[in-house]
Amino acid sequence: MSLKILCDPVVKSLTFRGQELLTKIDDHDFDFPHRTWKLSHVNFTITQLKEILGEALAIPRERLEVNLSPEMDQNAEYRLPKGFNLRWPKDGISQ
Repeated sequence: MSLKILCDPVVKSLTFRGQELLTKIDDHDFDFPHRTWKLSHVNFTITQLKEILGEALAIPRERLEVNLSPEMDQNAEYRLPKGFNLRWPKDGISQ
């Protein structure tokens, strides 16, 4: 999973195996966002992001790897852009 951040603490992109998960709220399937809805309303650290995504994707947190840009602070708080949430990967999560 890869994460890109704009100059302020707004998430610009969140991908899973090359698939963009960040999407406008009115464009997504509601099967996944009901488990990640809080991300669109609160600031979160990378650790909190891993916990929320691990629970939503049913992946143990220790198996979920988040690749950060070198300039990103693991302990900083980030947020999704206003009006955005995450969608389920189009190809699913199984290998």
